[in-house]
Amino acid sequence: MRRSLLLRQGLREAIHSEIAERTQVHQAKIASLKAALARPLAAGASTAPQPLVMLAHGDSWFDYPLDGNSLSLDDTDVITQLGSMGDINPVIHNISHYGDATTEEMSWPKQQRMIDSLQDPANWLAKGKPDAILFSGGGDDIAGNQFCIF
Repeated sequence: MRRSLLLRQGLREAIHSEIAERTQVHQAKIASLKAALARPLAAGASTAPQPLVMLAHGDSWFDYPLDGNSLSLDDTDVITQLGSMGDINPVIHNISHYGDATTEEMSWPKQQRMIDSLQDPANWLAKGKPDAILFSGGGDDIAGNQFCIF
């Protein structure tokens, strides 16, 4: 039992560390965008469209480490796909982690993670808030084993 608790604590710490690293990368992108938006335009130049800035909070669909039946070295999740669509690629702060059940997403620690992210101005452009909040939950948590053959 004690070994199981230690493993679970180690997993929590690894998840926290990974999300903290993602947050640093996201905040560096936002700082770069803020600096670019603050630069004066050259005469006759038009302003570039400002990308949408979003927060993603959810389950494995937003942080999916698999490619078919094996692990992938490339990002294969929905957030990665959204970030590369269209002419104006959105900037998405992903605080999701694979393996999180929907019931866990609604727990206080995960909700606090989302609140902290929303309240940190370094995560957002001048408006100080995301343009959208993406939430993923349900999937295997709701469908269950009765659909495993599909």
